[in-house]
Amino acid sequence: MKVILDGKPVEGERVTFDPIEEPWTKCKLPDGTVIRLKLVVADIVRLRKKQPTGEPHYIVKSSNIMAVDEPDAPGEVH
Repeated sequence: MKVILDGKPVEGERVTFDPIEEPWTKCKLPDGTVIRLKLVVADIVRLRKKQPTGEPHYIVKSSNIMAVDEPDAPGEVH
């Protein structure tokens, strides 16, 4: 298959994969809000072209997922 790298078509092969772990990164803000982020891999392509070091070159298609957990507002009824 051909993929575009730096504006040029290059040959590559789609690689099947099994996610082992997709952990959340959690950041707590001063107001108590917690922002959770994680990267989810959708597709991996191994290029036939090698990196200058001789290592394989991969292109990874991914999405960033974000969730926000706000602290309860005072007096808020659930």
